[in-house]
Amino acid sequence: DIVIKPGREKYVDPFWSRISSPLILLECKNWKDRVGAREVRDLAGKIENRPRLLCRIGFLIAMSGFTSEAEEELIGFRSRDFILATVTGDQVEALIRSKKRISELLEKRLIEAGLR
Repeated sequence: DIVIKPGREKYVDPFWSRISSPLILLECKNWKDRVGAREVRDLAGKIENRPRLLCRIGFLIAMSGFTSEAEEELIGFRSRDFILATVTGDQVEALIRSKKRISELLEKRLIEAGLR
């Protein structure tokens, strides 16, 4: 849905300046149901089908959360040379209430994905 090019703006948040991936993919799902393993595989495929030096990070944002199958699928990607992080609607709502920058949430989710 969204392609981010970190460091291309005049003002660069410190989080984005530390990212070594020239492109970051964000897939957003505002569905009634939870997102499943298929969507995880689809985003992983989009990342893998780009040149390695261009894209190594993806975020899957699902307002209704993720199924247990999706969570299991994410574990299967931990040995790959890219990181696929997830964000739930509850996490987005907590971020809005906290009035923090979105980069703080994305950084936290990226680190947690790397430790998955």
